[in-house]
Amino acid sequence: MIASTRYKKRAFSCRWLKQGVSSVQLRRELWDEAVSKAYRELRAEFVTALFADPATPIRTPGFVPSTQTALDVVADQLGDARGGVLESLIRLVITCAEGEDPTTRLPAAALIARMAHTHADYHAHDEARDAQ
Repeated sequence: MIASTRYKKRAFSCRWLKQGVSSVQLRRELWDEAVSKAYRELRAEFVTALFADPATPIRTPGFVPSTQTALDVVADQLGDARGGVLESLIRLVITCAEGEDPTTRLPAAALIARMAHTHADYHAHDEARDAQ
């Protein structure tokens, strides 16, 4: 199997070299194809897990551990202020809360109320202390 794979790689490289493609260009193209394939697979895995069950483990290459739940990945993205995911999500919730459709307006308003409760509950004692 290994010899067969090596032969195929050599045949592939020789064909490209005959067409005037340098080995550096070939390696770059092969790398780009591998990254593109990994991107498509990881993206599909994330979306599938998120819709099925956010607690589903998905691959997170480059992290330790190399698998995390989809929910952990979302939490990581929400914590990254540079990514803008949190701001986009909040704007989406606000848009839903201001909308006409009760199937989106009511859950969005409930989420905002829950966040407001958590915020006020956490800071109320400090605010009262500082006001004295």
